[in-house]
Amino acid sequence: MISDIFGPSTILVEGLIKMCNKCLEFMDKKENRNFQVAYRIELLPNNNQKEWEYAIQLDPVIWFDMLYNLSGDLPNTLKAARSYVNSVRRKYKLPAPIEPTMNSIPSKIYCRHHADCKYPPPPESNKKNVWKAPLLKRPSKNHNSNHEEPPVFCAGMTPQQVRFPRYCNWYMEKERIVIGEDGKDGWICVSQQDDVREILICSHPRTYNTYDKNTRPNNNKTNKHLVIDRNLWIWVLGYFMSTYLVENICKQQIKNPVKLFAFNFGKWESLESKDYQAKECHGHLHVHIKPEVVIAFETAGTDAMYGKIGQPKQYGIQNCIELETYRLLSSEMGQVIEEISGFRSETNELKTEINGMNQKLNEILKLIQKR
Repeated sequence: MISDIFGPSTILVEGLIKMCNKCLEFMDKKENRNFQVAYRIELLPNNNQKEWEYAIQLDPVIWFDMLYNLSGDLPNTLKAARSYVNSVRRKYKLPAPIEPTMNSIPSKIYCRHHADCKYPPPPESNKKNVWKAPLLKRPSKNHNSNHEEPPVFCAGMTPQQVRFPRYCNWYMEKERIVIGEDGKDGWICVSQQDDVREILICSHPRTYNTYDKNTRPNNNKTNKHLVIDRNLWIWVLGYFMSTYLVENICKQQIKNPVKLFAFNFGKWESLESKDYQAKECHGHLHVHIKPEVVIAFETAGTDAMYGKIGQPKQYGIQNCIELETYRLLSSEMGQVIEEISGFRSETNELKTEINGMNQKLNEILKLIQKR
């Protein structure tokens, strides 16, 4: 945790980047490589942003298995896992429901492979391990009229899971753009498809609405780049949070509009991508905002945030559910069954001892009667 933060946002930025670097270094260690399957770095501002709490959410099943393999002690592993689940649930408080003042605006249907439609294979395609298919004709540059053309999209190259690298094909629906469509600051803020109070901040491809093959939009920054990007954090803390949210949207009525910043990695990142085969997607920072901030957005007429008042995905609660479903409940039930079996064995032993004592008493009574 970073505490007692005073002065300009640049001071906080240096601390954030330092801690995020430590998180990445921890995940890159050989002994922690199993955790790279899925993890999430979270930053939570507390106490009027004078304290910043760091948290790493790990795949709960992998965490449980590694802890058990290290200790070899199932009861203690179950105890530690149950303690974690209980602590998360005690900390989590379901906010009071708030009704939106506006209905959300659904997005139109956009071309999902707009970069493929607009650009020929880039010069890099002649290099080894880059996507190229000489027998497969590239899609026509004549855009499919059944789909809308996204106003912002990326044509950078992205490594794939089981295919050669391809265009990023990240795009953003116009109905979801909150600010930054022109890309002048290098960043774009968008709402989620679902009606949840979460804003995504992404790197803007910069070449706005331009289809010249020599100037294709290419500013594909992954989450590993963004989480330690000084320019991103300065913009987020110095402008987006302090000026845009607090002053422009909330009119100084809500001093702390943000509840959480987060970056997803591994399968948790790819699940949110439009390209499920991409190894590292077009990165984005998750920003959870307070319900009253959504009302302020609606009052300000920001239609991309209309109706976006639902609870964002809580990875801590999700981890508790998965941990209980796949490891805890069955193992704890097994322990209970073992304990019951142990009690039965002890009960049978006691019965045997009691029967033996009864036999001895009967023998003593018979001896007394004979005398």
